[in-house]
Amino acid sequence: LQWADERSIKMLSDILADPTVKHFLLLGSYRSNEVDDHPDHVLKQAIDQWDKQSSKHIYKIPLKDLTKSETIEYVATTLRLDDSKVESLADLIHQKTKGNLFFMMKSLE
Repeated sequence: LQWADERSIKMLSDILADPTVKHFLLLGSYRSNEVDDHPDHVLKQAIDQWDKQSSKHIYKIPLKDLTKSETIEYVATTLRLDDSKVESLADLIHQKTKGNLFFMMKSLE
């Protein structure tokens, strides 16, 4: 969602504000480091507004980057090898991706 244009965010805001909309599920994701620290970001402003709408249930599930040990486990599971056999590769992947699972997956393709 961090790349959504203003019109798209406005459309979502209008849907969430519409009292006639009884059943609506929006499942979205965004990179918090690109939105949360920027008060002028259109998505940040919209999320702040959505949070204030008491009649709507907004749930946030923050995903954290994987730790080095989680990276080892992920690489070992993906490659179907023992942890000890992937430790140096996993360490390199963790350094390059900083624990971002999406980038890890791309690294192992």
